[in-house]
Order: sequence, then structure tokens, then C-alpha cells
Amino acid sequence: MQQANQTEHPKPKTTQQLSEEELKELKLIWKRGADELIRITKPISSFEITERNKLIIEGLFWWFFNDPRSCYDLNKGILLKGGKGTGKTTLVKSFQKLFKALQQSFAFSTAQTISLDYAMNGDVDFWLREKVMAIDEVGREEKAKYFGNGLSVIGYILHERYSIWQSKGIATIATTNLDSSDIESLYGETIRDRCKEMFNHIILDGESRR
Repeated sequence: MQQANQTEHPKPKTTQQLSEEELKELKLIWKRGADELIRITKPISSFEITERNKLIIEGLFWWFFNDPRSCYDLNKGILLKGGKGTGKTTLVKSFQKLFKALQQSFAFSTAQTISLDYAMNGDVDFWLREKVMAIDEVGREEKAKYFGNGLSVIGYILHERYSIWQSKGIATIATTNLDSSDIESLYGETIRDRCKEMFNHIILDGESRR
């Protein structure tokens, strides 16, 4: 049983109890989901596992199942960083698809959509719930206003998700094109420091896959 002070992960099964064949099947389900995502825009393509991303994918696989074989800190969330088209969004969505196949999942939305929702209804409470959640493209959103009240919506959510992580050990997953100095410029020094503390920072580099 997971200890109270560990980060909460999506957890349909304990991978440590699975056989090699069961693990292989689980990874095949993940790969099929990743291929489906790639084929939305490239119908005859598939998701490439390369020397650049193989260790990252393996580490993420074990992290999502809270398995100590992960090379990432299980007590922190995941922040995927890199330029456009390096596969950040696809990786997160592929794990979301895997967990849907296992009848469990986590919320996923872009930072821009979250900000636009705030501008329309003034509410971000959904993203402050004590559940694992993923925010895509952090930093690409515009500052939102609701009845004239401006708010750095994603900065506020990151601030509150940090508190949830500290008190409840519940992970946040995010992707961004920003580096630490960009995060500070956009959200301030406090959010930069909290992002350093609450996330595993994983850099995806290489040429665009788009």
C-alpha cells in the first residue's frame, strides 16, 4: 500500500506483481495508443522509440505506475520540457490513453483552454482538486480576465498545486516550451522555485517530429 507521504499516481495495478508477459502486454497497449495519436496527423506513421527517448519513456512508464524501477523521483510530478514538436504532448496523452484502457485516467487540458474557461466562467476549482492532473503547453496561454479581474491562471494553479503536492503528495503533470528563466519571467520567482521543487524536469530535445 502506498504511504501517505508519497506522491499519488494513477494506479490501476502494481506492476511489481506482474509477470514479464503481463508487463510486455501493458507496454504494447501503451505503444498502440501512442501510434494512434501519431496517426491522427500522419496516417501511415507510428510512434518512434529512439535512443534519445527510450530511457525517458521507460522512466515515465515506471513513474506512472509508482514503480521504484523508474529513474525519476516518485515523490515528485513530471514536467516535460522541450521545443515544439519534440513529442511532449504525445507522451502525456499516450499514458492517458493507457490508463483509460485500464479504466482509470487523469484529467488533461491545455493551459490556453484552462485560461479561456476562466475568462468565461471565473472558475478554476476543477484544477485544484486533490487528483493527478496534466496541463499541456504551460506558458502559451494568455492572461485571462473575468469581469475585468485579470489573473495569471496557470501561475495561480501551479501555486495551489504545489500546496496540494506538499500537503497530500498528489502529483501534477505538465509540458512546456519554457526554461526556468522563462518561467520566472512569466510567473515570478516563487513559481519558478516551486516548479523546481515539485517536478521531475525532463528535457525532450532533437528535431521536431511534426
